[in-house]
Amino acid sequence: MSTESKKLIKIGVYNKGKELNYTGRLLGLLSDKEYAAIIDTASLRKKLLTVPTTPLSEIASIPEKEIPGFRIAIAVKKREEDDVMKKVLFITEPIDFVSGVNSEKDVTFVGTDGSYIIVDEEEA
Repeated sequence: MSTESKKLIKIGVYNKGKELNYTGRLLGLLSDKEYAAIIDTASLRKKLLTVPTTPLSEIASIPEKEIPGFRIAIAVKKREEDDVMKKVLFITEPIDFVSGVNSEKDVTFVGTDGSYIIVDEEEA
């Protein structure tokens, strides 16, 4: 999981009439076990924020049947249009299924809570 250029993702989460938008580095997918460990241990959260950026194409290439239950993790650079001054980690609800892969840089997921998670990758 490395990157030659700086790639950022925009992630929009839409649930029950509410919209959250973040821009940041894609850190990858987390299993329930990894998520539980990260929530319980501050040092693991800090360590996760330092992992190399994962290209969205890596996640888009995972077979759809293997995605359910995983969560998307990003290191937040912007919340809505405002820069984030300290290191912030955003982790989605578990993914229920992949709704659409429009390209390797544009993927839509549906969370187990019914939310739509739209991920777009762009060059920084």
